Amino acid sequence: MASPEEMQVCLDTGKPPQPELPNHFLHIVDFFETDEEYRRAEAMKDQIVEVDIEDFIHHYLPFQPDDNSVKLAEDSLKQTKQLNNAGSGWKTFTPNIEHWDEKERLEKLGSIFCALDSLKLRGTGPTCRFELNPKHETALKTSVSGHESDSDGYLRLLKTTSPPSSMAIKSTGFPILDAPVNFEIKRSPNDCVQNRRQVIHAAGDVLDNDPCRQFSYSVTIEDRDIRLWYWSRSHCAASTSFDFTKEPRRFIYILLAFIFATPTELGYDDSIRRIRDQDGEIRYVYRINGRFFKTLRCVTKSVDLRISGRITRVWEAEEVESFETPLVVGSPKVIVRDVWLVESDKTEKQIQDEVFRSLDGLCKIESSAKLDASFSGEDDKHREELIECIKNGKYKNYFLSIIVDEKGRPTR
Repeated sequence: MASPEEMQVCLDTGKPPQPELPNHFLHIVDFFETDEEYRRAEAMKDQIVEVDIEDFIHHYLPFQPDDNSVKLAEDSLKQTKQLNNAGSGWKTFTPNIEHWDEKERLEKLGSIFCALDSLKLRGTGPTCRFELNPKHETALKTSVSGHESDSDGYLRLLKTTSPPSSMAIKSTGFPILDAPVNFEIKRSPNDCVQNRRQVIHAAGDVLDNDPCRQFSYSVTIEDRDIRLWYWSRSHCAASTSFDFTKEPRRFIYILLAFIFATPTELGYDDSIRRIRDQDGEIRYVYRINGRFFKTLRCVTKSVDLRISGRITRVWEAEEVESFETPLVVGSPKVIVRDVWLVESDKTEKQIQDEVFRSLDGLCKIESSAKLDASFSGEDDKHREELIECIKNGKYKNYFLSIIVDEKGRPTR
């Protein structure tokens, strides 16, 4: 029976180079509540590219709502007296927004989402719902810490194929791993640094703890200024801010792009599913080239305070029937490597296949002198052993056997 060290399943999730956008990086400074948050923010310094809001909308939003969808949303908001009849301004947020506290702002934002809940776009209703001021505790330890943190609001997936995880929002009971977009809202523009610190830490926590996540989003609002954030292993980006009270149509467009997006468009990898196993433990099932592998334990995970980078997870796993029927179908345990690569990079299996082809080519050398010359740096004993391994093909015993691999969906 093969041991985990003798078999390997390799899953490569490709990531493309950073897009060609303005080379201006958003600086994160000054205000931190804990040393862990300070170290995370320091690591992310000069790691977040700032792009014009229009570039962000067209390049980073989950999808692009059409004009008819935006008009339906505007009509709904007018009927519920959120938007004025001309569609040029909010009744909800004017004229005394500067005097409202954060709770009042959140409630008004929630009323806008409620007015959009009844819409049917893309052949279906919303996939997400806005939750006010949930408190959550990251019970799974991250590379930074497992301390309690909270966010002002979340978009929550209405349907999930995953069971509740231990990362659950206490006040509402849903797992934060099912919250693809988080919101931070403050009264004053002077609070922008605090908002930045909070969204960086929240994004890092989720991406560190959830293998199912390819990327995530955040929204920060200070007074009337809104900024959008995109977080991934490829790169991180933030939009320039705009006054959402003066540009309601743009704001509506953005909300539709989030709440009617599919889970895949919101950053969830449909080739990985979180399950609760028969023993009550949370585990993950990977679909790799039509085969399914259920994790048993995490052997190792990359530790990096930066969100972007070549993060690797290594699992001990076993082959199972499917997502829906995670019953073991093979006796040998395997190793699953979940690794992020640049999209143009070769997978480990592709590299190994090239090595094997090169070594197999040595078998075709008929001249013993030429074959000996290929190992001229070795002493006689080792040279003879190497030549024998090449001739009989047993050199493959010195490599992990990669039985299947697959490149995942590239991020932006």
